[in-house]
Amino acid sequence: MSGLAPLILTALVGATVLVVVYLALLRHDRSPHLRYWTLAWVLSWIRYAASYAALSTPSVALDLTLLLASLASAACLLMGAYAFSARALPSVWRWAFAAGAGWVVLSKVASFGFLALTLPVFTLLGVSMIVAARALWLAPLPSPRTATRLVAVTLAAWGLHRLDYPFLRPIEWLAPIGFGLAAAMELMVAVGSALAHAEHVRNRLRVSEERYRMLIDNSPQGIFCTSTDGRFLNANPALVRMLGFQSETDVLRVDIAKELYVDPAERDRARGMLADRDELDGFETEWRRKDGTRLRVALYARKVRSEAGEVTMYQGVAVDVTERHRLDQRLRQGERLEALGRLAGGVAHDFNNLLTVMRGAAELTLHIEDRAQREQCIAEVLDATDRAAQLTGQLLAVSRQKPVEPRSVDMAKHVETATRLLRRMVGEDIEVKTECDDTECNVYIDPAQLDQILLNLAANARDAQPGGGSFSIKIERLALDEREAERKRVAPGDYVRLCASDDGPGMDPATRQHAFEPFFTTRGDSGGTGLGLATVYAAVLQAGGTVQLLSSDGAGAKFEILFPRDTREQRASGPDSSEEVRSSGLSVLVVEDEPTVRHMVARILRASEHEVLVASDAQEALRILDDTTVDVLLTDVVMRGKSGGELAAEVRARLPETNIVFMSGYPKSALGKDGSIPEGCHFLAKPFTSEQLLAIVQRRSKPKARVAS
Repeated sequence: MSGLAPLILTALVGATVLVVVYLALLRHDRSPHLRYWTLAWVLSWIRYAASYAALSTPSVALDLTLLLASLASAACLLMGAYAFSARALPSVWRWAFAAGAGWVVLSKVASFGFLALTLPVFTLLGVSMIVAARALWLAPLPSPRTATRLVAVTLAAWGLHRLDYPFLRPIEWLAPIGFGLAAAMELMVAVGSALAHAEHVRNRLRVSEERYRMLIDNSPQGIFCTSTDGRFLNANPALVRMLGFQSETDVLRVDIAKELYVDPAERDRARGMLADRDELDGFETEWRRKDGTRLRVALYARKVRSEAGEVTMYQGVAVDVTERHRLDQRLRQGERLEALGRLAGGVAHDFNNLLTVMRGAAELTLHIEDRAQREQCIAEVLDATDRAAQLTGQLLAVSRQKPVEPRSVDMAKHVETATRLLRRMVGEDIEVKTECDDTECNVYIDPAQLDQILLNLAANARDAQPGGGSFSIKIERLALDEREAERKRVAPGDYVRLCASDDGPGMDPATRQHAFEPFFTTRGDSGGTGLGLATVYAAVLQAGGTVQLLSSDGAGAKFEILFPRDTREQRASGPDSSEEVRSSGLSVLVVEDEPTVRHMVARILRASEHEVLVASDAQEALRILDDTTVDVLLTDVVMRGKSGGELAAEVRARLPETNIVFMSGYPKSALGKDGSIPEGCHFLAKPFTSEQLLAIVQRRSKPKARVAS
């Protein structure tokens, strides 16, 4: 059978090529069926190598290698077919191949005849290949599966051909033909298996793409890809519906920067965050639908880079949070209404107490003849009015409507000066400790507001430690970089930090959550209006600072307040040099729509020998000024018709030399959004004393010197 040598050598070369191809496939795909088939062709190569070697040097070892490699190769083909069809191989086949291998060894050791050796072995080989072909044919695979069906047919034919091996192999002239036919069918099975694998991969990718396409198309969230120049590359149906369009094509024509974002600056901010972090996580912004209505979305996005590292597109998900945002606003509105109710209740409670004192003292004054007792009752009325004025001042500070006169203040020096007052306030049982930076710690703030902050913090520490303890204040300069500033939620820069802490019982999370709310107090009926920390919070914000409460139950309370450091020069306090004071004899026009206030102010001024004219509104005041001039216009701010600010503007235009004084407890509503007083005018906050009224009315701006032309 010398004609077999070229055929075996050719088959060996073909098997080598197959092994290389399958090993290359295995590098990119480690599917179980591909592993089995690769091993099958490696064993086939061993079988051909043993066959070729046995032609020149026959031996029992080579015969054993040849037959055992054939059995192992067939077993791998069968296991690969079952793995390809996603089915489990019956255990009987493992026992069958083990028995076949044992029969081969026994036959060689016992020197059985050719037919006795080959008939059981090749029957097992042929039947296993037919079973493998059936497994491939019945594999539950999606169409197309042409290559799989072809390899199944070829494998079945090869299996049938192996069944005739024990009978045709001994025929010398037929053996080469049979070997060549078997080698050709093996090659066809190998190539077909590779094609079946490729078909399987394509089907798997198609199914995966369809699955993910369905996932994207059926997602209730908007999924999209955008280009770097601000155009949609694709959009799922949810995004199309979200934006109010009919098709994806309409969405792709949208200019994101100009048409989608309500505020184009929000898109720039989102792009900046993407540039810094490579992703967006819940960035909320407002988009505009096709019909112009607005929706609020939370964006989750990331960059997509090329192999060179360049950003090629953005992938993202848009979640419509409009309804959630609306519900959040309703919740916050409810919380504000609850706080307002608590505020109204607290105000009513405190003012009722003050009114009770005032009315009781006033009634006693009517019936008491003793001068000393009457004076005591009047003193109680005055004290109650002072407390009422302090309460309204706190309310205005909480609402950030109280007029302020900020200037550059060295906080360290101010705290050192205020320490004596703080010690008197907290009492002897509480030790007051201060630690101040030696460097300048200037902040731009109204000194009265700074006193309010310190006094209210001290009062909070005193009330938290009824049995004694300590209250510490630390002032220091602080430079915050971007990372630290972001953690503290402020802008990077230089700050002055005020830390106030006590050794009290601290606050639990529920208390901390409401600590800065007006009229929230944990002291019940034992005292306290609940305005202390609310006043601190409002004053700090009005000065441009931030306040953070650091406290835990049982560990004391610590307030960290950050003020932007001020570098401007500190102005000298005291009256403006451009002002002079006149004692009496002024003509004053009092404009006030509340009769009791109008008459009281007029009586005080007349008692100091000033000439007084009165008007109930701006129109009446202008009619009076048509016939006369006055030195001072003393006007309420909030009135029916024209406001005090509008009246002052007309009077300034007619009579530029008239001194203008505003009186109100709430000037912001009429004097501008920032509550500022026009230049050259004065402000008198209600309630006021007679001394304060006379002092400000008699203060007059000096006339400017005229330059001769």
